[in-house]
Amino acid sequence: IDDPINYRAMQKYAEVAEGDVLTTGLGLGLIVHELNQNPKVHSITVVERSPQVCELVLPYVPLAKVNLILSDFWAFMEGDVVERDMVIVDLWVTKGKEQHDQVLRETIRPANELLRAKYPKAKIVIHGFQDVTDVQLVKPFAEVWGGERAA
Repeated sequence: IDDPINYRAMQKYAEVAEGDVLTTGLGLGLIVHELNQNPKVHSITVVERSPQVCELVLPYVPLAKVNLILSDFWAFMEGDVVERDMVIVDLWVTKGKEQHDQVLRETIRPANELLRAKYPKAKIVIHGFQDVTDVQLVKPFAEVWGGERAA
């Protein structure tokens, strides 16, 4: 693993997951690998938009509980009728306080509202934005850097 901090975050999310989990993007398969090891997780729906990522990563990922959907996450979410127990979104990367606050304000807050409206009973995790996530890894960014708080 070339990103141990990210991997530890995925482990933490998987430790508290249960039931039906929806996650955005296959990436390197870290979250899928960890969720598969949790006996409380019944199913894992992974929405990945890139066939190339699937081709590259799937041979190395345990697929026992996985339902892979090749689609844009937001398009998939609109038609999703399953009540999820946890939704893990890992789509954004920011550098520094200014960019973090801008993405939080312009993208994350609206996305958080959409997710909470669509999946009202689910734990929502927006990786990298502790201010709006239900699973705390560390102190929220706002407490550490003095950035904006989620509304």
